Amino acid sequence: MIALTRTGINTFWATVAEGPAAVRVIEILPVVVLLGLCVVMVVLAGPIMTYLEAAATALHAPAGYIADVTGAPVVVDLGGAP
Repeated sequence: MIALTRTGINTFWATVAEGPAAVRVIEILPVVVLLGLCVVMVVLAGPIMTYLEAAATALHAPAGYIADVTGAPVVVDLGGAP
């Protein structure tokens, strides 16, 4: 995304530069963080898959959620707050 943005800026708005622009740490940091998250997801694939399977099961069988919501006590606000 950064490369495409820079190419567009250089093509349409910037003058010809002497060389390629230096990449700052603030531009590299998000990429490094995302790559680190990918490594963490590979290492912790078992727990992540367990969580995702539980979430998918809950989404495909909403009866438990519906029972919890409809069985919850009704809260009535008599304070007149808007």
